[in-house]
Formats: sequence, structure tokens, C-alpha cells
Amino acid sequence: MKGQLALLKRAILTDSRFLSNYLSILAGGIVFFIIFIAISDSGNFTGLSYLKVISFTNLFIITITGVIGFSSAITEEKEENTLGLLLMSGISPATLIFSKAVSRTIRGLSLTLSQLPFVIISIALGGIALNQVIALYVCFTSFIIFLAFFCALFSVLCSTTTQAAFLSGFVLVLALILTVNVTETAIYLNPIITLDSALSVGYEKYLILEQVITHLSISALCYFLAIQAFHKMETQPTASATTVSKTSKANSKHSRAWRNALCWKDFNYNYGGTQWWLWQCVIIFGIAMTIISTAYERSFEDFLEILYVVGFFCLFLQLVFVSQNMISREFKNLTHTGLFTLPSETQSLLTQKILAGLLFTLPSFILTLLGTLKLISSERDALWGVLLITSVVIFHLTLTLYLSIKIRLFAFLLAGFGTMLYSLLCGMVLSSAGSWEAVTLLMTMFYTVATFAIFTLAFNLIQKKASQN
Repeated sequence: MKGQLALLKRAILTDSRFLSNYLSILAGGIVFFIIFIAISDSGNFTGLSYLKVISFTNLFIITITGVIGFSSAITEEKEENTLGLLLMSGISPATLIFSKAVSRTIRGLSLTLSQLPFVIISIALGGIALNQVIALYVCFTSFIIFLAFFCALFSVLCSTTTQAAFLSGFVLVLALILTVNVTETAIYLNPIITLDSALSVGYEKYLILEQVITHLSISALCYFLAIQAFHKMETQPTASATTVSKTSKANSKHSRAWRNALCWKDFNYNYGGTQWWLWQCVIIFGIAMTIISTAYERSFEDFLEILYVVGFFCLFLQLVFVSQNMISREFKNLTHTGLFTLPSETQSLLTQKILAGLLFTLPSFILTLLGTLKLISSERDALWGVLLITSVVIFHLTLTLYLSIKIRLFAFLLAGFGTMLYSLLCGMVLSSAGSWEAVTLLMTMFYTVATFAIFTLAFNLIQKKASQN
């Protein structure tokens, strides 16, 4: 038993050394403090309203970070070609999957339970009881356990973290949408409805037992399926042979590289190439059709609006993924030495990588662009809103790029906290700037200047690392 738990102990000790975990806890406390101040300024400030905002913010963050972080449980070993070494050391597939999933569960629980002192404040504000707070965090705990084993299953089935994250996220979103209007059984599956039930007036339980049993049962099922899939995977070619096979197939499909060879390499090998365009269209259309199917009497215009909104969110998530992995992937895979020895300037290399990332998001970008043009043509004031949102998104992506070089793990989440703080600071400074157009223009200028400064820092940091090789 001691030897079987060695991997779990190693994973927990390794996670404890990551600075990003402690920064995430600090950022969570800052965000809750900001939420507390924002709600206190409103007219309806009760413990129930405060806890509702905290709960759904928590659920959103757990889902996003869980899908991205938990999906690398087995794929990180495949990508680093260390899976065979772990199996040769006597670790069984069941122990490996369990240790990886439990270590990520502990990491998620530590970040979630660290917020409990800030949440207890809601009891003193009135409108909420201790049993409701306990019920919420029991719900979060069971959902994190479910998410860890659910994503571990896709991590076994897929060959890369990117595939595992996208597939698990797609299946999870479809499941949440399909269970929204199912009143009898949705409370056992959908955490959104569970939170609504726990936050209702007169709730007297300490936990929703059916929801906990359902999540733990599905976790056990995913664990069993992951073990079976792992045994089948062992009979298939090794990771290196699969990589060689994929490389030869890709070379046969793309006999000649583009003039920008680095852009061609990233687009086809890191981002899936033109095949991902087809999958992207299927995912966007599938989510939009699922949302349409949950409501009746929807017109064609409603379907187009939903399609544009889904396209925007897919575009944003893909751009965040590109910013997170564009440079940090090179350092993680130890390919930065060869990259910086290419006969090209650092600026040219970055340009090619950014172009590959934009090609990766092309279907979502076109769909979002069409929806934006339609919005601007129908509403005159929409142009200012689009301008502001674009500047905020570019600021967040640039901050993610810079943090990914320094922290790498969950840099996008810390960049989101940084974007919120900077937005709050700009809003306080420009609270008396005048009209909406003037405020938007000044905010855009602030974001542009900050984006340029952060990109300059990132560029200098990349050049510094390049000179060290």
C-alpha cells in the first residue's frame, strides 16, 4: 500500500511547490473582496445575494479550471514519453489513474475550501444559514471529484491534453444544457440546479444526498472505464511509434511547408490543422442546436444570435488556449533551444506563432465577425461596446502570454484576476469622465497602453531566455 501511494504523495508534494497555487488563493480572496464591495454598494445587499454571486462564480471557475487542469492527468505523461517508465516501475494503471485524479482533486479542494472564511461572512449578513453554506461546499466537493475522474477518462482516451480538454468540455457543456429543463432528475446531475435548490428560502438540509451519490457513482464508473481503456491502450503502439506514424501521415498530407515554416508547423502539429476547422464548426453548431432544443418557439433569428454567442465564447477560449501555450509549450517540451537557433529574429518567430494561432480560430473568428457586423449595423452605440470588449480581451490575452512564460500553470486564470483588478482601477479613475463614449474611449486607451507595456515585457523576457541558450 505504501508503494502504491508513493505516486499520490509525489504528485501532492510537486503541486505544493507551484507558486501559481498560492497566487490563485490570494487572487480568489481579492475577487471575493471586490464582489463584497460591489454588492454592498447596491440596494439589495443580503447574505443570500452575496452567497449566490460567490456560488455561481465558484462553479464557473471550477468548471473552466477543472476541464483544463484535470484533462492532463494521463496525457502529460504521454506527451513527455514518461508513461512507459511509470508502468515499468511497477505502478498499475488503476493506481496511476487514481493517484493522478485524487492529486488533482486535492488541488481543486484546497483552492475551493480556502474561500470558506470569506463565505461565512454571508451568515452574519442575514438571509442565509450555516447548513446552506455546508450544503454548497458539499456540492462543490462532489462536483470536483466527478470532474477529476470524468476528465481522467478523456485523458486516457486522447493522445494530447488539447484533445482531452476540448472533448471533455464539449461533452460536459452538452450534458449541462440538456439537463437544464429536466426538473425531476436534473437536481441529481446538474450542479446549477443543485445550487438553486440549496439557496432557496427555507432549505434545511446539510447536503443533497442524491446529488452526492450520483456524482460519486459517475466518478466510479468513469474510473472503471478509464482502467479498461488504459488496458486497451497498452496493446496499441507506443507513444513514440504513434508520434512517428502521425508525423509521417501529416507529412504525406502536407508534402510542402508554407513559406512561413514555423506557422505551418504550429498550425498542423499543435493546433490540428484544417481538420480542427471541421470539428470547430461541428462543436459550435452542436451547442447552438442543443440550446435551441431546450426551448420552444425559437425563430431563425434567435438561432443565429445563439450561434454568434457560442462562436464568440469558442473564439475566446481558443485564443486563451493559444496565449497560454504559444510560448510555454516550447519551454515545457524543451524545444525552445532549437526554436531560438533558427535564422530568424524573435519578432518574426512570434509573428508566425501568432498567425498560426489566428488560423487555428478561423471558423469561430469569421462567425464572431459576422455577428459583430450585424450588431453594429443594427445598433449605433454598439460600436463603442465592441471596441471596449476587444481591448479588454486583447489585454487579457497579452497578460496570459506574459504570465505563461513565468508561471505556466493556470496563467490564464491569474490573468483573468489581473484583468478584473485593472478594470476596477480604470473604472474608479474614470467614474466621473462624462459620457459613455468618452469613458469608452479613455478605457480603450488605458487598455492599449497597458497591453503594449505587458507585450514589451513578454518580448524582452523571451529575448532574455533566448540569449541564455
